[in-house]
Amino acid sequence: MKDFALGKPFYNNIDQIIELDKKYGFTSIFYWLPMRGKDANGIMNADYGIAKLVKMCAKTDANGCVNGIHKSSFPTTFSEEMSKFPSEVAHNRYHFLKFETHKAWKEIVSAGLKTDGSLGFAEHIGFRNSYGLPFVPYDMENDRPYTFLEIPLHVMDGTLTQYMGLESEEAFIRIKKFLKQNEHNSILSILWHNNEFTEYTHKSLKFMYIDVVRIH
Repeated sequence: MKDFALGKPFYNNIDQIIELDKKYGFTSIFYWLPMRGKDANGIMNADYGIAKLVKMCAKTDANGCVNGIHKSSFPTTFSEEMSKFPSEVAHNRYHFLKFETHKAWKEIVSAGLKTDGSLGFAEHIGFRNSYGLPFVPYDMENDRPYTFLEIPLHVMDGTLTQYMGLESEEAFIRIKKFLKQNEHNSILSILWHNNEFTEYTHKSLKFMYIDVVRIH
């Protein structure tokens, strides 16, 4: 309740997440939505401004965090959305994982981005492409590799609670099993939304994230 009294939204906790990652030796990519409001299909995009948030991450040292763009569900281009960032951005993840590879990968190249982290399932944890390491996708049309690195997504908080309907104990068991089964020859990516690092939403998810990074 202290945050509310001070006028600070309960999800304005990026500084806490940065410190937590530093403690356990992780570097997070924070994907920011530059576009506000709902699209024509009713998908909600940002309800915040990104300028201060991007600068907060940019001020940390190399072991803190990295800024990325969370490409919105609007039909705007990467160039239009990236222009809203106060500094250069090189990493992307599509909002709602709303993309088609044959179109998206060309857009990523045109935007000059270095990585994408969208190749995953919303409904399940695991490998969408049956391969454990980041890779450079291949441009079949032009018979050459693309110019960015795809870092697939494997575990997401909303997958566990919303889509799979798991209680916290069972969700953590599933994650541990997945990490154990793929502890060799794999680089695993997890996604936690910062509004879950609170006492006011899924409190258990905050502690689950801590447990996950502690056992890495």
